Amino acid sequence: MDNSAQLDRLSNTKNAEELLKNIRSTQERFPKSDIRHWYRSVFRRHYRHNKDSRHVGHYSVQLSFRHRREEFALLTANKSAAAARAKEIFEFPRANGWEATTAKFKPASRIPPDQEGVISTVGEFIEAVQATTTSVRARTLAEYIRSFRRIVAGAFGIDDAGKYDYRKNGRARWLERVHAIEPGEDHAS
Repeated sequence: MDNSAQLDRLSNTKNAEELLKNIRSTQERFPKSDIRHWYRSVFRRHYRHNKDSRHVGHYSVQLSFRHRREEFALLTANKSAAAARAKEIFEFPRANGWEATTAKFKPASRIPPDQEGVISTVGEFIEAVQATTTSVRARTLAEYIRSFRRIVAGAFGIDDAGKYDYRKNGRARWLERVHAIEPGEDHAS
């Protein structure tokens, strides 16, 4: 094919775009054992808040193996570290299976299986929330828990000025009283 025929073919913008697309796709393909493949595969979930589109603070990856697809939160805002973790997670089910992979990289909770779902006190509820939350912002979770304790203490009449006295264990006693509350029972005595 001579040069004029090639130029005529490229003068059509659709053909030029297709040619560039094919060139890019062949240049940017990496095997899954290469971290550069995972650098392109990690993503940040986005959501809407007050009509603004926002991204979550960490990267995620979707993997499929043996007709099962899972999404894993990589718990890092660094894309290179996320790519390395994604590669590690990708290799794990091939050697150990999905059950071991989800147990290691997606721990559902730290509550023993025989006690799963049994929450009888406010303290147990707070522990369950802390065990199942993978929030990058631990400070936000701590503020929510602090506010929840104040609401519960107010609802059950456990407002004590001694809760601010950390030197004489006033705070520890107040926390014990709040954590011992069983929400299903009537405490209006």
